[in-house]
Amino acid sequence: MMTKKHTPVLFTAIFVFLLFSAAFAETEKITANDGAEGNEFGQSVSIFGQNSECYAITGAYKDDNGGGGSGSAYIFKHNSGNWTREAKLASAEGAGHEYFGHSVSISAHESEWYAIAGAFNSNGNAFGTGSAYIFKREGPNWIRQAKLVASDGERNDYFGYSVSVSGDYAIVGAYRDDDGGKDSGSAYIFKRSGTDWTEQDKLTSDRGAAGDNFGRSVCISGDYAVVGAIHDGDKGAAYVFKREGNRWIQQAKLTADDGEADDFFGFSVSVSGAVSLEQYVIVGADADDDHESASGSAYIFKREGSRWIQQAKLTADDGEADDFFGRSVAISGRGSNWYAMVGADSDDDRGYNSGSAYIFKYDGTHWIQKEKLVANDGASEDYLGWSVSISGQSEGYYAMAGAYKDDDNGKDSGSAYISRNFSEEISTSDIHVTPKSLIINQPQNLRLETRNSRLETRNSGFKSPSSSLKSQVSSLRFQVSSFKFQVSDNEYAKGLVIPEYVKAYWNTRIAPPRKPASDSLPVSADWSVYDSPVRFQGSCGSCWAFATAAMIENLMNQAGLSVEDDISEQAILSCSVGSCSGGWYWDALNYIYKSGIFPESCYPYTTSKGSCDDKCAEPDFLLKIKEFTPSPGLWGENHTVNDLKEALQDGPLIVCMRTPDDGTFNGSYTGGVYDYNGGPISWEDNGHAVLLVGYDDTQQCFKVKNSWGDWWGENGYFRIAYDDVTDDVKFGSYACKVSGVFTDEDKTEFTIANTGDSDLVINSISEDKNWLTFSPRIIQRIRPNEHAVVEVSVTDWDAVRDPEETGKITIFSNDPDEASVIVEVRAIKFASSGMPPVLMASPPFKEVSEAHGAMTINISNAGKGTINWTAQTHDPWLSIISKTSGTNDGIIEVEYEANPGAARTGEIEISAPDIEGSPQTVEIRQAETPPAGCGGNGPELSDAISVLKALTGMEVADPSCADMNEDHKISLEDAIYVLRYVSRKRQ
Repeated sequence: MMTKKHTPVLFTAIFVFLLFSAAFAETEKITANDGAEGNEFGQSVSIFGQNSECYAITGAYKDDNGGGGSGSAYIFKHNSGNWTREAKLASAEGAGHEYFGHSVSISAHESEWYAIAGAFNSNGNAFGTGSAYIFKREGPNWIRQAKLVASDGERNDYFGYSVSVSGDYAIVGAYRDDDGGKDSGSAYIFKRSGTDWTEQDKLTSDRGAAGDNFGRSVCISGDYAVVGAIHDGDKGAAYVFKREGNRWIQQAKLTADDGEADDFFGFSVSVSGAVSLEQYVIVGADADDDHESASGSAYIFKREGSRWIQQAKLTADDGEADDFFGRSVAISGRGSNWYAMVGADSDDDRGYNSGSAYIFKYDGTHWIQKEKLVANDGASEDYLGWSVSISGQSEGYYAMAGAYKDDDNGKDSGSAYISRNFSEEISTSDIHVTPKSLIINQPQNLRLETRNSRLETRNSGFKSPSSSLKSQVSSLRFQVSSFKFQVSDNEYAKGLVIPEYVKAYWNTRIAPPRKPASDSLPVSADWSVYDSPVRFQGSCGSCWAFATAAMIENLMNQAGLSVEDDISEQAILSCSVGSCSGGWYWDALNYIYKSGIFPESCYPYTTSKGSCDDKCAEPDFLLKIKEFTPSPGLWGENHTVNDLKEALQDGPLIVCMRTPDDGTFNGSYTGGVYDYNGGPISWEDNGHAVLLVGYDDTQQCFKVKNSWGDWWGENGYFRIAYDDVTDDVKFGSYACKVSGVFTDEDKTEFTIANTGDSDLVINSISEDKNWLTFSPRIIQRIRPNEHAVVEVSVTDWDAVRDPEETGKITIFSNDPDEASVIVEVRAIKFASSGMPPVLMASPPFKEVSEAHGAMTINISNAGKGTINWTAQTHDPWLSIISKTSGTNDGIIEVEYEANPGAARTGEIEISAPDIEGSPQTVEIRQAETPPAGCGGNGPELSDAISVLKALTGMEVADPSCADMNEDHKISLEDAIYVLRYVSRKRQ
C-alpha cells in the first residue's frame, strides 16, 4: 500500500508522433519566472510537437495570483533550441482554491493549437462542482475559448481533476461523482464545433461501484479514450471507450494479469495511435510490489480488432521499495518506433524522493528500457516524475517530466525538465499496411415471393384502432418518454420540396400510358404487416428522409433480411441532398442506391442537418437497393384512385400530398377516415412525403404511415378518403416504387500509411484473381504521417470457388526494408443449403414509343442452383428475336412493331417449371400514334414524297411540323405520321 504520499494526484496526456533512436540528447529545466513558494509548478505537464512547432504546458495549481490556491498554467514554446514562456493562463474567475492547472493538456488540430486546464474545485454549474478551461492560440496569444462544466455536476464531484485534449475532442474526469455510489466517478467527453465546445457523452464503467474513483486519470487520442479507476475491484482497472458517431461505447475493461489488491492499477493512463493504425494503452500501477513493497509497475496493452491484449509489463531495472514506478505514464509512436515513458517520483537516486523517469522502446518483440532520466540538480523530495509526457516529430522526440516539489524559487515552487532527443539517421519512408488480412462475405440476397403468395398474406383489409386504444394513445400523447420535448402543432414538421424541373416536365408532356387497372383487384390490401415501428421526425423538415427509410425498412422485412429494421434517417438527412428545410425523396433513394444506408445505431437521429462525418466508421451492415422508379401513371399529379390501387398490388409506395393548413390534419387528427373539404392548398410549405401501405374499398380510403410519432393519429398511421386523390390534397402524387433491397457486404478496405520521414512512393498495386479488384488503382505518393485508403471488392461471385477462396493484393513501394507487402482477401460465399434457385426478370415493365424498335430483358438466378427457362409471347406485334431459352443468367432481345393506332400492352412470359418466382411476366406498354395534323395549310402529297425521300436521314434545312422529333432529320415515324394523315384525307 502507499506509505509516502497520502494525497495522490495525477495528470497524463500523450499524442501520436514518429519517434527515432537517440543520437544525442540535451535537457533543459524550466521554471516560472514569477514562481513562488508553494506554487507546485510541474504538478501536471504536457508536450506536443507538430511540423516545426513544439509547445509545452505545465500547471502550477497552488499559484496564489487570484487568491490562495487559485492556480495557473504556463505555456512554453521551443525557439531556436531554447524554451521561452509564451503565456500564463488562469481562469477568468480567479477565486481562491480553484486549483486551476491541477491537470493540463495541449495539442494541435491541423494548424490550430488548443490547451486545456482543469480546476476541480472551481464553481462549475454550482458551487465547488469543478470545471475545465479551453484556450486557443491566436498568434502569440492564448485566448480562453470555453469553460467546460458537467451538465449534471454536483459539489465535490472533482470535475477537472484530470483532463486531456486531442483534435476536436476533450475528456474531463470527475472521479468523485456519485452516479454509481459515493465516489464511483465518471468522465465527460466534449466536442468542438467552430468556437463552441459541447458535452457529447458521459462515461461511466458498466459495473461502477462506490469508491471506484473512475476518472482519476483520463486520456484521449483520436477515436479512443481511456479512463482509470484505481479502486475498481480493489486491484484497480482502466476502461477503453471508442467513438461511434456521437456516442462513446465501452470497448474493453483492462486489468493486470497478475494484479493484486491495492496495486492502484489505473493511477495513471495514456493512449496513443492514429485511427486505422496501431493503438496502444499504458496503465500505471504505482503500488505494485514486484521488486519490493510499492516499487511499482506499468502495463502496455495493444488493440487487436475490438480486443485489447496485454503485451508487456514494465518495471524499472533498478526498482526499489516505495519508488512508485508508474505514478505517471505516457506512450507515443507509429509504425516500428514506439516509446513509453514512466515516472517514479519517489526514486532516491538524487536523495530521498528526488524522483526519476524511464524511457522504454519497442523493438518489435519486447519493450526495452533505454534510458533513465534524473535531474543533475535533483534533490530530496523534488518528486521528479510526478507527471510525464512525450511527443515526437520526424527528426526526434521530446520527453517532459515535472518536479512539482523542487525548491528553486522557494519551497515547493516546482520545476519541469524537457529532454530533447534527436536522430542523425537518414530520412526514409516506412510503409505500414493494416489490416493485412481481409474477409468479404457474399451479399445476402433478398427473399422473393410470387405476387399471389404475398397477396394471400396481406389482402385481409385493415382495421382502425379500437376506441379504448385510441383513448390510451390520446392520454399518452404528451407523456411519451422517447423524446425530450413536448409536441405542438408547429412541430409536426413536413419538408417535402418537389424540384421545379420535375413539376415543369409533367406540365409540358403527356404522361406515359398507365397500366390498366384490373377489374378483379382485391377489395383491400395492407402492406403495414411488414412495417417497422413509426418514427418521429420532430421539428425538422425531414419527412422525405423518413418516408424513404420507412419504405426501405418495409422491404427489409418483406425480404426477411437478418438485420435490424431500423436504418438511420440521420444519415439520409446529413449525407444526401436536403436538410431540415426540406428535401426530395428521389435524392434520398439515389443516395441509398449509390452509397448504401446503415443502422440507426451508427448515426442516431438529432432533428438537425448534422454532418455526414459524424456517422460511425464501422456500421454493423450496409444496405442498398437495386432499383427505384416512378410508378407508372403516377409520376405527376394527374392520377386516379385505381392507379394507386393497382400500383399497391406490388408493394408500398412513397407518395406525396399537400397537407391541409387549416389545422384539421396536423395536430387535430386523432383517427377515422380523413376527408378534406377546405379551400385550395399549395405545395409550398405544405408538401409532405409519406408511405402508402394499403387501401380498403369498404371504407373508401387509403392507409398511410406517417412520421409524426406513434402517439399521433391511429398509432402513427392515418386513413385518407379516396376523394383526396383528386382534390387539392393531391394525395398519392409522384408515387415512387422501390425494389431489390440487399445487404452490401462485398467490399472492405485497408490502409496504406507512411510512418517514415520521407515520401512513400507506391510503384504498383496488383491482384492475383480475376474476381478481385480494388480502388483507387494508382497511388503515386504518400507524404510522411499521411495515409491512403484502398477499397477492395468482389466483382464476380460466380468466379469465386465454393465455399471460399483467397486472393492476394501486392503493394510494391520504395520502403528500403519492406519493398512489397501482401494483403490477403478471403471471399466467403453463401452456403447453397436453404437457398433455392429463384427466377428473376428485369425490368418488370417497359414503356416504348409507337415506332418500330427493340428492347432487352435480363434473366437471372437470384438464388443458388440451376434454372432452365423459356420465353414466349402471344402478342402478334411482339417477337423474340434472340434467345428464347437458356440456363441461369441470360438476355432476351424483343422486337416490337410500329403501332398504327391506340396505346397497347403486350407481355413476354419467362417460365421455369417448379422454380420459385416462375413465371415472370414483363409488360411492354407501347404509346399510341399521335393524331395527324400538319399546320393550317392542309396536307400535300409532296409532303409524303419529301418524307419518303428523306428516310435515309437527309438533313432538313427548315423542318416542318412533320419533323416529329425536331432533330432536323426525317425518321420513319415522321413518314408514318404524314402518310397516315394523307391517307385519312384521301378517304
